[in-house]
This record gives sequence, C-alpha cells and structure tokens, in this order.
Amino acid sequence: MGHLRLSLGTEVYLHPDAQFNRPPLYYRKTFDIYSLGIVLKKISYWKPIVSIVGIENDADSSPLSTSTLRTRLLDNKSSLLAGVRAEAGDRFEAAVKACIEGRDAYGIHCADRETSAGTSIKIQQGFTSLAVRVLDEIVV
Repeated sequence: MGHLRLSLGTEVYLHPDAQFNRPPLYYRKTFDIYSLGIVLKKISYWKPIVSIVGIENDADSSPLSTSTLRTRLLDNKSSLLAGVRAEAGDRFEAAVKACIEGRDAYGIHCADRETSAGTSIKIQQGFTSLAVRVLDEIVV
C-alpha cells in the first residue's frame, strides 16, 4: 500500500512524529496539543502558518523541512517563537511554547504511554496549568 502525501498546508499542523504517513504506535494527546500550538501561533501573526515559517509551497517543502519545524520553533536563536511574544505578549507566547513542547513541558518521558491513566493526568494537569490557565489570564 502506497503512502498518501498530505498537502503542505496540512502537514505543518501535524506533530513531527505523525507526519508523512508514519504509522502511529498509538494515539497521543500531545499530537493534538502540538497542533493547537501551531494554530495559536498562526492566530498571533494572523497569517498562514506556511508563510510564517517560510515554507510557502510544496516545492519548498520536504519531509525534513516540515519535520524539523518543531525544533526550529523551539530554538532560542530562532525568531519563530519570539515573534509570538512581539505580536501577542509574553503569556500568549508561553502558552504556545507549552503546546509545541508537549511531552517535555509536561514532564512526560518518551517511554510513557499517553493512554495510561497516570500519564494522561500529568498531560491534563500540565496542559491546564501551562496553556489553558495562562491563556485565560490574558487581559486585552
């Protein structure tokens, strides 16, 4: 069975471990949280995410360019995440970063199954305190 390549506009929203039809070992809540971080970043700039990250069309994209997006977004030397702060403030940036960091931000190890009760609780608590409450505290 062949692999179906999703459009670039879709691939960039997927967590790197879920891109390019990689067979998922199991569903991960942090994949959805990562996608939320990308959507929040897009909202902060009010531009298409592919424009923000500099991958304008399928010709510019490759599995490497989109799969390394998470690393590029979290790189302190990159302006990709810092731009969120400039556009929407410190709290919004912190929430976006927590979503994109995912497992690392919530203290979840690679070997932890996200479907286990204990790990699910840690994810929910981390997401609530580092993203949901932070976004809720924003005053415009």
